[in-house]
Amino acid sequence: MFILSSLKKFLPGFHLYPNSGRLNDPNGLCYFNNEFHIFYQNNPHSTLKRECYWGHYSTKDFIHYKFQGLAISPNSKRDQDGAYSGSAIICKNKLYLFYTGSVKHKGNYDYVLTGRESNTMRVESKDGIHFTNKKVIFTNKDYPSNLSLHVRDPYVFKEGQNFYMVLGARSKDNHGSYLLYSSKDLEHFKLVKNYKSKDLGYMFECPSIFILSQNKIYSFSPQGIKTESNRFKNIFSSGYAINKISKSNYIEWDLGYDFYAPQVFVDPKGRRILIGWAGLEGASYSYLEEKEGWKHCLTLPRELKLKNNKIYQQPIKEITNLYQKFKNANSYKGKRFLAKFNITKDTQVILGNSLVIKFNKNRMATHFKCNGANRPDRKYNIKINKVDIIFDTSICEIYLNNGEYVFTTRIYSSNPGVVIKGSKSKIAEIKPASFK
Repeated sequence: MFILSSLKKFLPGFHLYPNSGRLNDPNGLCYFNNEFHIFYQNNPHSTLKRECYWGHYSTKDFIHYKFQGLAISPNSKRDQDGAYSGSAIICKNKLYLFYTGSVKHKGNYDYVLTGRESNTMRVESKDGIHFTNKKVIFTNKDYPSNLSLHVRDPYVFKEGQNFYMVLGARSKDNHGSYLLYSSKDLEHFKLVKNYKSKDLGYMFECPSIFILSQNKIYSFSPQGIKTESNRFKNIFSSGYAINKISKSNYIEWDLGYDFYAPQVFVDPKGRRILIGWAGLEGASYSYLEEKEGWKHCLTLPRELKLKNNKIYQQPIKEITNLYQKFKNANSYKGKRFLAKFNITKDTQVILGNSLVIKFNKNRMATHFKCNGANRPDRKYNIKINKVDIIFDTSICEIYLNNGEYVFTTRIYSSNPGVVIKGSKSKIAEIKPASFK
């Protein structure tokens, strides 16, 4: 039974939200035993981050979801202060979850070079629901000596006959780093590469490596990049680099206020699917759903395609099963809808009584009139020809140019709906998904 009442006014209708308490990073995305499994960081007792478990949803179609309880609990001496982020991999009919077990010692520590344990852990399951056999794969003494105690978020994948693990890290001299290991048995790992970035912040979180259209994609969430006029506007960034990590070819996954720590997996059809956390830690703005006893949600699942040396993102086709009949209209009253239009001249979009977005062929600008919980004005100088706005109660995902750019924001309108001025549009109601 869901603890959260459907009467909570900010609960989404088709975005995943926590069964109770707080949600953040998506973890362990995979397809196992004829179901998709979506794990996520969860504090079921509070909207604060203090306790980290792994919550768990399963679905066969991305329309009907079942909450499967807590997959991992921080109940051993190696993860007693949190089961932090990680990934899933299938081997010999078993599902393995890898994650970071966090321990913070009491005392006068800086928790960067002293007082912390970041242990790489593993659990396993035959049914994808119940996990046992908790093992420690690495402790801090096993990582290279040039790293701080911030080493976390194992992403495990298979390439050829070998398994690989990539870990994000912070070097002792404050540069973002990642470690690449190889393994034959998912238990014993050998260091292949210890990479340190020169210009992409002080810490890499949630790293992954995958192949898309025969190109190697490095996805990670660097912390500590300075804001520039047209990018890096969030306190922490999330992005990717094609074939080589460098600031010059680093591209952000999402330009919105609320996006971090995405994870990508491959489904049985061969699609690369991304799900992100529609939230952000340490931002100057806030999340009004905390007053309702829950916090944060996930983005829609997005299919990734590589075009013109850039990754395009679009909601997976299953989501279209929720769309109702499109109508030629420039306004709609309701809390779940899709609005589509082409930019032929200056266009203004008013979402509820909260957010005003101005588009022209060369720019997008946002301004919260109210209920933005201190989200600041933003401007992006980008070429725009097509806009799709997906609105779901308290979250909005905007796909520009068929997914060349995406902009995700939480929004807390007391009068949900949309008015579009300047361009002809089509609008469809979106029916809710099923949660149990």
